[in-house]
Amino acid sequence: MVQSSFPLGIIRCWTWLRLDARVLVYPQPRPIDEPQAALGDGTDQGAGERPGGDEFSGLRTYIAGDSPKHIAWKQYAQEKGLFTKEYREYLSAEKWLDWYSVTLAQEERLGGLCYWALAYEQQQIPYGLRLPGLQLSPNLGPHHLDAVLSALALFNLPEAA
Repeated sequence: MVQSSFPLGIIRCWTWLRLDARVLVYPQPRPIDEPQAALGDGTDQGAGERPGGDEFSGLRTYIAGDSPKHIAWKQYAQEKGLFTKEYREYLSAEKWLDWYSVTLAQEERLGGLCYWALAYEQQQIPYGLRLPGLQLSPNLGPHHLDAVLSALALFNLPEAA
């Protein structure tokens, strides 16, 4: 029922509405920490890297206190000197909104992914979406944003909805 008593509340008018309409309600954007970037093979342009990953990145001169398991024993056996193996983690330049990279309750998680989808779109950074049973490749534009927000809005709803 819709009613009004404008002006001054002297007269009241009302009506019953029967709307045959369907709407899609997107999650409310909630600021959360940025989801972790997907690990890549290091070939992406603009990709970053962090020390301490699983990918071998090279050798450096041994410094007292380095872990014995990182010593390059092969080079030492060949009498080339004592070196330490360095490892790095390569980060992809693509941004992924990954369901499993956020550890919050479902509504907060959906709101956080919605927030970052809007932020990446505004900053013109290509982004993709990974939900259980769904993956949208990184892209930009209003159609991609609509697809991402629709997927978030329909997440875990029965098929009839």
